[in-house]
Amino acid sequence: MAGITGSSFPCMPLVDRNTRTGPYLLESKLVGKHLILLFIRTQEHFIGDKAVVDPPLGDEPIGLDMIHMGKGLAWLNGEEIGRYWPRRSPVHEKCVHECDYRGKFMPDKCFTGCGEPTQRW
Repeated sequence: MAGITGSSFPCMPLVDRNTRTGPYLLESKLVGKHLILLFIRTQEHFIGDKAVVDPPLGDEPIGLDMIHMGKGLAWLNGEEIGRYWPRRSPVHEKCVHECDYRGKFMPDKCFTGCGEPTQRW
């Protein structure tokens, strides 16, 4: 069964990051802090988190929904897979559900997805 199977929170066991077999390791790191150890708990705040997920069945590409993670760097099995910074588009009074792109180009012609994430997967 796929899903989260562990984390670095004090009440749950840590995963040995030195083993390359078994489940995938998903880490969230802060931009500019990737050269230091994360998962350091301070008096003020928690600056990183980690979860272990089972590998999906098959060989299809997978998508990671990072919309609730805040901005940072994404890591998978110790490899950096990119930066993310989820943003929501502004709510606009000209937002439409369906759009017709025919005719002269205008930057505000077809506002769709207002208030939704601009990038998600």
